[in-house]
Amino acid sequence: MTKMMKKGTLVARLLRDRSGNFAMMTAIVLPVMLAAGGVAIDMTNMVLKKAELQDATDSAALAAASALANDGKSQAEAKLIAAQFLTTQIPTNEGSIDSNAPGSDQKNDFDASTGVTIKETAMLGNGKSYKVDISASYTLQFNAFTRLLGQTSTTLNATSTAESATESKNALSMFLVLDKSGSMAW
Repeated sequence: MTKMMKKGTLVARLLRDRSGNFAMMTAIVLPVMLAAGGVAIDMTNMVLKKAELQDATDSAALAAASALANDGKSQAEAKLIAAQFLTTQIPTNEGSIDSNAPGSDQKNDFDASTGVTIKETAMLGNGKSYKVDISASYTLQFNAFTRLLGQTSTTLNATSTAESATESKNALSMFLVLDKSGSMAW
């Protein structure tokens, strides 16, 4: 019986003992805090990358539309200009779209997900109207803390449209001139 009483008192003592609570609470809360910090960092990174991607697509669409209307480039040349402009507008600093990182195929994925569409419409005379649509997407990899929650990446998308037109030149121009001085009255 003394062994049974000793076991009972040992269990009762363990239930009353509160000296290890801090370690247990830290072990439970620490992964949650790290995951929350990772999500906060990745949300900030997503907003920044989305803005960079949108700015790049806007600039590329304007560059292609301007090249078509002002420089007389062909549609193939304008698409090449838009693609080059888009890839050069994306910063290649730490954490951004970096094609030079070891083992990184992000540039190839970024180029493959970029679509440039040009629609040409004839206008009155010999003028032309151009509508340039650009869409791009980028897969952003999450940091290790966010991966604790099971997500490894997300895809960011951006689309832009720009319109331009060439000047239409008619063969015949008419002007109405009114003489208010009265010098041609007779």
